[in-house]
Amino acid sequence: GDPTAFFPARLHERLCDSGLAIRSLNYGEGGRDSFDVAMGGPPLFAAAPPRVVILYLGVNDLLTRDSPLTRQQRADTLAKRSQATGALDALGSRSRLFTGLGLLVRPQADPVLVQAVPLADAEVNVRSIVAAATGAGGKVLLVPELTRAAERAEVQGYADMLARLAGELSGTTLVDARTAIGPGLDDLMTDRNHLSAEGGDALAAAMEGAVRAALEATP
Repeated sequence: GDPTAFFPARLHERLCDSGLAIRSLNYGEGGRDSFDVAMGGPPLFAAAPPRVVILYLGVNDLLTRDSPLTRQQRADTLAKRSQATGALDALGSRSRLFTGLGLLVRPQADPVLVQAVPLADAEVNVRSIVAAATGAGGKVLLVPELTRAAERAEVQGYADMLARLAGELSGTTLVDARTAIGPGLDDLMTDRNHLSAEGGDALAAAMEGAVRAALEATP
């Protein structure tokens, strides 16, 4: 209920207090994953070219399991369904006898739920976001999302992927906030992945130097 407690606001305040004049925009929203950002980021970057983009990702991609289909599979299914509906509408408009379509399906057992955005899909999304941001003239900070120690193993592959991409993609920098904050991280969490106000300030402090360097490297 207090946006000023989250790390974007804390980071903005730190940078402004040090004498920088910047405008910060926080597009984070509960439940968003890399699929959402890959869809919404490119038009946003084109409309408002960024100097620095911070991608704080991981938990919603890997730990969200609410469907038997991944986000990409759901999007593909929806696109095919839209095409099929369009074809049926066209057929109906040409035929006076066309009255409807019935489908008979067998009952199925409870489906197995999968990761919303598996690691391979997440890498495709991150590459797309980075390409759009750097293509618009910005620098990108890749920040693996923080979790409590109990969930660390589940998201470590994501952190490794972001570290690898930071070494491959020009215009990107990895911020290892977990190492910067140190062993007291669990005490700064309110649940498995949400930070307290003190945690938000600690994360902002871990990012500050990299953001400053990225700002200085862009016109």
